[in-house]
Amino acid sequence: MTAFFTAILAWFAFGEIGFFVGLLALSVVYTIATERDTHGFAIFATILGVGLFWNSVVALGAIAWPFLLALFGGYLFFGGLWSVFRWFKYCRDYIAKNRYDTNHPDSDYSGGREVKLTAEAYYKKKLRPSEHKSRLIGWIAYWPWSLIWNIAGDTLTAIYDALANVYQKTADAVIKKALGNVR
Repeated sequence: MTAFFTAILAWFAFGEIGFFVGLLALSVVYTIATERDTHGFAIFATILGVGLFWNSVVALGAIAWPFLLALFGGYLFFGGLWSVFRWFKYCRDYIAKNRYDTNHPDSDYSGGREVKLTAEAYYKKKLRPSEHKSRLIGWIAYWPWSLIWNIAGDTLTAIYDALANVYQKTADAVIKKALGNVR
């Protein structure tokens, strides 16, 4: 039985086809996690991936542990930078999409009485980093996938918006032409 598990795990050794299939599967999971801001399954997949790639991790760690440590530190550093940028973008988009209404039902209860929040206080309350820990840590942990998905998503959204705009103008021109014949 152990020979079976050894053979299965050897399939995931670095350079084998299983390694690249596993890496592709993890990439898909990470991309979905960053898109949907749900990182629980991605964390589970990471633990599973480390288990599957354990032979490769141990082999690399035995050979060049200072290099791996520096690589891990650099990964976290760039993840932290990406997380700050992504947090700024998230806050800006949140404020743009959720315009504060002076009659907003959200208020704060201070000293047993209701206090209407100003726009600034409302956004400070809604965008408290402590309320978005999962999102922030996810951006650090999966920053390469978040970065790629952010660039691809923005590009695809811009292309879609441009095509929709062209289609809208074309449809409006067709309607205008058709209405011209009605008169």
